[in-house]
Amino acid sequence: MKKYVVLLLFLFVCRVYAAELQVNKITASESISGPSGAVAYSNEVLTTYETYSSTISQDAGGTCTIAYAHGSLVRIMASTNLTITFDNTDYPTNGVNRVGVELFASTNAVSFISATISNATTPTISTTDWTSLFFRKSNTNTVWIGRQ
Repeated sequence: MKKYVVLLLFLFVCRVYAAELQVNKITASESISGPSGAVAYSNEVLTTYETYSSTISQDAGGTCTIAYAHGSLVRIMASTNLTITFDNTDYPTNGVNRVGVELFASTNAVSFISATISNATTPTISTTDWTSLFFRKSNTNTVWIGRQ
């Protein structure tokens, strides 16, 4: 009886874990609909879906501020020209902080506030697809280092 209960519990945990990961298989005959319409994939792609920790909107002036409460995987859909910055208030001051940003800018310009973000090279922002940006900050540094 105990083995049966343990097996059922194990199967339930596996089912919940698999539902969280949602491994999606996309073939050439399928497409994914994005903000600019359907985008077809020519090869079979295997992706693991991870939900965003938050979606951030721009304020009236076009600035998008990423804060600790937004989590480590942020989504931004630019509706106008966009300026990205970080609010360092609640980020830990020991260790390394990392934030991934998925950005859809369309034809809108994207800039960064240099007081909080430094990029070794200017990232290439797509006008037709999502752009992935990655930022890291360590210890008490106030400037995030960006890369694509």
